[in-house]
Amino acid sequence: MQVYSYQHKVVISKKNKRSMSGIRIKFYLILFLIVLLAMGLFYLIVYSPIFRIQSFNFKNNEKSSDETILNVLRPMILNNALKSFLGINNILVWPSGTIDLNKTLVSRAEISKNWLKRTIDLDIQERKKFAIWCVSERNNCYWLDQESVIFEQAPITEGNLIPMVQDIKRAALVLGKRVVEDRFSANVYEILRAVRELNFPFENITYDNDLQEISAKIKNGPNILFSIRFNPQFNIDVLKKLTANAQFKNYRYADLRVENKIFYQ
Repeated sequence: MQVYSYQHKVVISKKNKRSMSGIRIKFYLILFLIVLLAMGLFYLIVYSPIFRIQSFNFKNNEKSSDETILNVLRPMILNNALKSFLGINNILVWPSGTIDLNKTLVSRAEISKNWLKRTIDLDIQERKKFAIWCVSERNNCYWLDQESVIFEQAPITEGNLIPMVQDIKRAALVLGKRVVEDRFSANVYEILRAVRELNFPFENITYDNDLQEISAKIKNGPNILFSIRFNPQFNIDVLKKLTANAQFKNYRYADLRVENKIFYQ
């Protein structure tokens, strides 16, 4: 009886070993298939031409080259390690829809992907260089668009084609932000547009952020004072009539800082 009992136990042990061996083989087989599938997927995404972009189609970039636009978009598209590894020419890294680019010369990019043709269509809205805004004693200047947003370093220029404003109270500005409160940005645009249209040689144009006022001094002529706190259009219309007077350049100042009124001397 003792021998039989011992032999019976040995038989069960062998069956268990065979069963465990079968499970182990199945596990390694499944693991091998998973690794094989992962390697195939990796090759498909990274190296195969299936997800490689065939062409970028740009629209409405009138002033900037296609390469410049792509360089502007690159850091926004490749915004993590995985996307950087896949690269800009992989269609998987590109989103669909609108990208806001408030710190660049492009204000908006509408992206459309064609999976079948493997193309990226880019409808670009460029910022227009409307004026120059300087801080720190004219040593730090930026391009200003029509919405009063600073978006790119600008040179110090001479002449009157582009208004150059010196911000006398602030030492620094933030790219992609407006130089004034949102509610006053349209007023700044109207004032600087009027300065351009007056076509006078200006000695300097300054902005006082505390008073929220712009002062434009004409060379050998009056100082014109504006407030950005209200729509200046009525005052500007009166100013244009006043500048038609031959004696205008002999005035000391023209004060437009009160809504719907103008004072001059």
